[in-house]
Formats: sequence, C-alpha cells, structure tokens
Amino acid sequence: MTHEAPDASAYYVADCDGNGVWVLDAAATRVERYVPTGLCAHGLYLSRDCKLLFVTNRGEGSVSVLDAYTGASVATWHIPGGGSPDMGNLTADGTQLWLSGRYNNVVYVFSTADGHLIKKIPVGGGPHGLAV
Repeated sequence: MTHEAPDASAYYVADCDGNGVWVLDAAATRVERYVPTGLCAHGLYLSRDCKLLFVTNRGEGSVSVLDAYTGASVATWHIPGGGSPDMGNLTADGTQLWLSGRYNNVVYVFSTADGHLIKKIPVGGGPHGLAV
C-alpha cells in the first residue's frame, strides 16, 4: 500500500516482504530512507489531523505509529495475545482505527488516543479489508 505525506513531500510505501516502510521523494524518483516497522508491514492509514501514520504489521500482530511528516517512530501497539492486523480505516472523528484480522477471523478496534485494543469482533474467515 502507498500513502502520500500530508505536505506532499514524500510517499510512504509499505513493504510486506521487507517488514517496513520505504519513503520516496515527492517525485517518486528516489528512495529517501527505509523505516523498519514490523513483520509484514501492510496497511497505511493517516490520522485525521494528518500528524500520524498508522502501519499495520500483519505478521506480528502490531500497529506502528509514525510521525507522518518525518517517518520517525512514535509508538508500537501490540495486540494482546497476537493477531494479524490487515486493512481498514479510521472512524470519521478519528478516535478509532478499525482493522480486519486477516488470519484470526476478527475485526480489531483500536483507540487512536493511546493505542489500546477496544474490541475484537468475531467475523467470517479471512477478512482482508474493511470499509469504515
């Protein structure tokens, strides 16, 4: 998945095989840097205030929180007992991050204020996306 920085200065590209995020210059002509996040970095979601970038690490059951302008690591949220956060989005007010649990047949709901897991919702097999 690819996401543009809020100021359009760079593109972030999740690399599931590389376990992190590549940062490309705005013209997408060169790699600026690599940011390690976690096993199987997969989804990228920008906070509503455009300050944070949430990266799902599907292979290790975590979400990395990066500064959306610099790519610096701010926090890592781990799913208690493990999991497989995949694709989703933020609620309209930005207070919750909803993600499908690809290999655990659930939907995860995180608080964007502090990263705690609010709820695990059982769903059918292999959810690979979620419209919020």
